[in-house]
Amino acid sequence: MPSAKPLKLYLEALENYNQGNRETAAQKLAEAFGAKEPSPVITNSLDKFLDYGSRPNDAVLQIIATEVSKSGGNND
Repeated sequence: MPSAKPLKLYLEALENYNQGNRETAAQKLAEAFGAKEPSPVITNSLDKFLDYGSRPNDAVLQIIATEVSKSGGNND
């Protein structure tokens, strides 16, 4: 069964970003991607990645969907 954890982490990243906490947002987004820590690409492009409706955000959501589908057995 797919896990909703990557989606939950993405939403936490978005919430932190909207509250002005870029560092935590970048960390949460990296975790949503399955990484332990944010890469320079994530930290430098955070504005674009979390801009709803943008191409970079569409790509982020595709990655999140892939992570959700491959993380089986855990419905966090």
